[in-house]
Amino acid sequence: MNYLFFDIECANNRDKLSKIFSFGYILVNDRFECIKEEEILINPASIFEEHIRENILKVKEETLLKKPKFNEVFDYIKDILCKKISLFLVLLFIMMLILF
Repeated sequence: MNYLFFDIECANNRDKLSKIFSFGYILVNDRFECIKEEEILINPASIFEEHIRENILKVKEETLLKKPKFNEVFDYIKDILCKKISLFLVLLFIMMLILF
């Protein structure tokens, strides 16, 4: 059995709508050996909150502005999630995007 762990980073949460700028994941086998890992950088099409800019952001904002927007990478991320984990976790991920 393989396990998928993922993390998202958001530029802000204005209007209770998170603007994702990074989706990172690692796929491991049952011995927790890395099979694949990737970080997908996304143009959040929004401003960064100051604490995000100072404490979390590891790339220049200018670099992110050149990356695809979320709607352009959504299908790719959805494929990663749907092929690697159960529907329950995909629904949990979508709920997190809506609620946070």
